[in-house]
Amino acid sequence: MFFHRPPRIPDPGQRVMLLGYDEIWRGGFWAVSEPFTSTRGEVVMRVAEEGEYRAAKRGNRPAVGVIWPIERMRVEE
Repeated sequence: MFFHRPPRIPDPGQRVMLLGYDEIWRGGFWAVSEPFTSTRGEVVMRVAEEGEYRAAKRGNRPAVGVIWPIERMRVEE
């Protein structure tokens, strides 16, 4: 019998890894939004690179990021 853990949806401010379209996992990203549904019906989140995330925190401004599908990200542990 296989036991599957339910998918973990990151909270804003959590470090995440992204599965690129070349099928390689990359770290160094931060979730910066709540999940939402895209116009194509995917559940997505906005994520930012670590440098941008830290600069935004220091500058007391929202981080500039990209939209990424939840199913292609995982929380870094």
